[in-house]
Amino acid sequence: VVSYMLLRVPIAINVFIPLLVSMIAGGLIAGEAQRGTLRAMMVRPIHRWAAVLAKACAAFIHSTSLVLFMGVLSLLVGYIVFGGGDLVAVEGGLRIFTEWDGIRRLALAYGITALTMCSVAALALFCSTIFEHPLTASGVTVGFLIVSGALMLIPSFEWLKPHLLTTHLNAFSHVFDRDIVWAEIRYDMIYVAYYTLAAIGGTLLVFQRKDITC
Repeated sequence: VVSYMLLRVPIAINVFIPLLVSMIAGGLIAGEAQRGTLRAMMVRPIHRWAAVLAKACAAFIHSTSLVLFMGVLSLLVGYIVFGGGDLVAVEGGLRIFTEWDGIRRLALAYGITALTMCSVAALALFCSTIFEHPLTASGVTVGFLIVSGALMLIPSFEWLKPHLLTTHLNAFSHVFDRDIVWAEIRYDMIYVAYYTLAAIGGTLLVFQRKDITC
């Protein structure tokens, strides 16, 4: 129950978890630039693209670990407080899953969420190459998600909704349909992959031209 509720709270997926992800990813480059350690690191004979990919891997590992940790913790808290039992999903119609089917679907949902949070980490890393302060990079990333989420609710921007990242951050919701809609999940994950690759590509482009000598 606790695991399911954590996933179904929009502010958790669109603000709270991205904030935790962007706080780390947003400081991977900007934080080192602010402290002066980035300049010392780049004195070594390493390619800039290799440094960016290493930072991206660190950001992805952190975001994935964070989501999976929260999933396991909420599941344990749910068992301790409420005990075992069927999983009841009420959004979009009443659906009742057996305990083991519910756990399987929760594991899949958190796995999908971990992948979508990698796109947030990639965006934060991109902002980290542009801004000199980690908090600014994190704030811009979260602000982008908030604005994106707000545009989803405005009828005038209905045409833009399928292309917004926040539309696809809820890809896990298809897991709780009576029959898992794999086509919808694939569609969402393709958009997430596009955002991730575009952000990493932008990071590589900006970092290659970034002046780190002063």
